[in-house]
Amino acid sequence: MNSSNQNIEKLLKEAEAILYENIDQESALLEKDPWANVPLEKYERAKILFEKVLSVDPTNKRAQDGLNICLEMIQPYVPVQYMVPPPSTDDIIELLQPISEKTAPSNQKIPLKPWELRRSQRSRDKRGLEYTSQKFGEASVEAKEEISKILDSAKAEFLKDERDPRDIFNETAKSIMEFQEILHRRWKGHGPEVLKEALKKIKDILSL
Repeated sequence: MNSSNQNIEKLLKEAEAILYENIDQESALLEKDPWANVPLEKYERAKILFEKVLSVDPTNKRAQDGLNICLEMIQPYVPVQYMVPPPSTDDIIELLQPISEKTAPSNQKIPLKPWELRRSQRSRDKRGLEYTSQKFGEASVEAKEEISKILDSAKAEFLKDERDPRDIFNETAKSIMEFQEILHRRWKGHGPEVLKEALKKIKDILSL
């Protein structure tokens, strides 16, 4: 092994040793609270070393993997709220996998490293946000369908030419506002918006 390779190996070992400083405490912290922030100083130190290796050997996989770990942990984690999606195919496969095929004995749980926990949390966040967006889109379509029924009913009343259009408007507007409140309650204050457009449409229908 030449001196350059020796120096690279030395830097890699030093950087990898830094990554494993206090790793059990960090894993325990993130297991308990996925939103917790871990000290970043060691990842900043290790990042410098991995970058030194890559400046000499840009294709070094250990250095690339190590740098990715550092960036994963240094990147600020911003908690997000979302609907919990149903289990994915991977989740189900993991649950159904026979114990004999798992890498650990049945009475032993392999602790995840801090960066594995962080990646897992971000992956769950991504799935949760995608699922929430899907459900919100479905709710928006259903809300528009319900508003169409309310407007159609108001139009039918208007065409009978038996009531004052202003009375029909007030009655219909009340129904629309009540429905908007229901949507907001279902979505913790931020449901699909239907009020403004629906009120405009009812005014057009009633020629107000």
